[in-house]
Amino acid sequence: MEVFSKIAFLEEEMNRLQIQAEEFAPFVEASLKKMKISPKMKVADIGCGTGDVCFAVSKIVGPKGSVIGVDANQTAVKYCKTVAKRRVIRNTEFVVGDAQNTQLPSHAFDAVYSRFLFQHLKNPVACLKEMVRIAKPAGVVMVEDCDLSRWVVEPANRYVEQLWTWYEGIMKAKGSDPSIGKKLYRMFVDAGMKPQVEIYSLPVLRNNRRVWDTILGVLTKIDDGDSRELIQGIESFANDKNSLFVFPLVFRVWAKASRRSAS
Repeated sequence: MEVFSKIAFLEEEMNRLQIQAEEFAPFVEASLKKMKISPKMKVADIGCGTGDVCFAVSKIVGPKGSVIGVDANQTAVKYCKTVAKRRVIRNTEFVVGDAQNTQLPSHAFDAVYSRFLFQHLKNPVACLKEMVRIAKPAGVVMVEDCDLSRWVVEPANRYVEQLWTWYEGIMKAKGSDPSIGKKLYRMFVDAGMKPQVEIYSLPVLRNNRRVWDTILGVLTKIDDGDSRELIQGIESFANDKNSLFVFPLVFRVWAKASRRSAS
């Protein structure tokens, strides 16, 4: 646990998150269409990570729109600011903040989005309530997250399964819910909204070494000698011509924020 608590601040972890974001880009495009993101909109991304979604939104909302990314990880926020400066993207802002108390104004955003954040939170209901609070009454709130118990490893490989089970255990030990994805729909309904829900996933084949290499990069960085067999086992699976890994199911849930739930 102590080793994994350091991962979030590693350059290798920023790289892994960025590659993961690029792999999920087609799903992000679909999400933005479902939220009906358009020019001049004000959008908030809660738990923005490396800012990939924010930068995609910034292109759509244009110079008369704006995007703000909030993340508790200072390293991630610094990374986002660096990318925005390098790309000369002026309609984005990134701040360090608490997802459950963002300090953003109430009823200010046309769309409020979050992806792969709720699995890390001890109180995801409070975060959803906060997202609804900052959304305009007719604005759209969308959350995407996983059920980490639903994934596929073929052929069977105990090292890949160990890695994923290990990660799921870390979530539980932190007091968060690794299966939160399947519970999002109910959370939206309980918040007084009328949500829609979709489920998708991402297959990773042998020829997609970018995903595996970034995972192995993080594991190698934190290796204290005990992880060597795990790293070698995952490397072997990644090189297997028959290998297929399917990411945990991702639940996409969205709805218009209602005055009742925003109160």
